[in-house]
Amino acid sequence: MLETYNHLVSLEIPSSKPKLIAQLERGEEPWREERKCPLDLCPDTE
Repeated sequence: MLETYNHLVSLEIPSSKPKLIAQLERGEEPWREERKCPLDLCPDTE
């Protein structure tokens, strides 16, 4: 599991280690969350 975490860190996937390990233990995929609206298209973001 630590090796998997190290691989994800090398890919610069932002996630805290405890959250990532908890996801892996539950059998969930550790991918980034998708945004509902791209930053440059959201009217509320600057």
